[in-house]
Amino acid sequence: MILELCGGYFLIRSSVNLPGGAVAVARFLVYVVAADGVLSVLDVLTGHAYIQDLVDSVTGYNQVWNLDYRHGFMRAPGMQEHPILLGTVCAFGGLLALALMRGVERVTLGGACTVGLLAADSSAPISGFALGCLCLAYHRLMVSFRWRWQLLVGAGGLLLAALFCVHPAPISFLIQHATSNPVDGFYRMYIWSLVGPLVLANPLFGLGFESDWAEKFGAVNTIDSFWLCSSANFGIPAALLFALVLLTACIRPVRQMGRLTEADGNLGRILGIIVFLYLYVGFTVHFWGCTWILIGIFAALRVNLGELSKLHSQTAVAKGGPMLYARTT
Repeated sequence: MILELCGGYFLIRSSVNLPGGAVAVARFLVYVVAADGVLSVLDVLTGHAYIQDLVDSVTGYNQVWNLDYRHGFMRAPGMQEHPILLGTVCAFGGLLALALMRGVERVTLGGACTVGLLAADSSAPISGFALGCLCLAYHRLMVSFRWRWQLLVGAGGLLLAALFCVHPAPISFLIQHATSNPVDGFYRMYIWSLVGPLVLANPLFGLGFESDWAEKFGAVNTIDSFWLCSSANFGIPAALLFALVLLTACIRPVRQMGRLTEADGNLGRILGIIVFLYLYVGFTVHFWGCTWILIGIFAALRVNLGELSKLHSQTAVAKGGPMLYARTT
């Protein structure tokens, strides 16, 4: 897990350090996710994990995949380990397509990612994608207001604080209303009620990977929350460090000046939205596989853009260039 998270992060930090490099990597990711989304339709049409079974037959890797059905159809896992992960990856790919692509390319690739999102039929990624689109629309409406993102974060923080002050069970309220299927919402509340007290009793190092909490309570050994699962596996400080990896990646703004283009600014903005979605969706979804690796990759791309923006800003100041008119993301 350390290699998967840190390997992707340091690979991007050490190699994608020129203007346009982050955009090229993000565009490549969009194409890969779009292909994953289109191929996932085969899972729904055939009624089994078509892509995974095909790869298994070629490589000789034998894995029994757990199939999940909802609304009368099989939920497609595509190239991912679970439909939830396919939906999450396609949500991120769709947002990147909206921000970076233009014309027919945007419609085609964005539509392909949306197909995968719908084929996965997972409520948390769908709501996260809708929330990301609302953030993009908010930016368009408030583009002339410099402090638009600070206003949005402040308003969201106040609403969240008010919920925790007024509602007797705020986390249960959020989990229940963040899922489209009531059964899923109640199950997540049940897991929080079981694992939450155990984590609070072992806050520094958690329960570890070999905990037998599920056997003791007769529950399924799965935790559908990245933040709760991280706290249970590694401890609350580790979960906070994961959050800081994402949050501190967005500290430096991306200013469109020097060799940084509008595409760099758009990517910096959408990566900030994706970071927020990791924090939001992580309360009802656990990240592993590709979504776990992408935490390091997305954070590294955003840090690199901030570093390049700072470098060009310092160069402009040294040359006496105009700093007051730089557009900030």
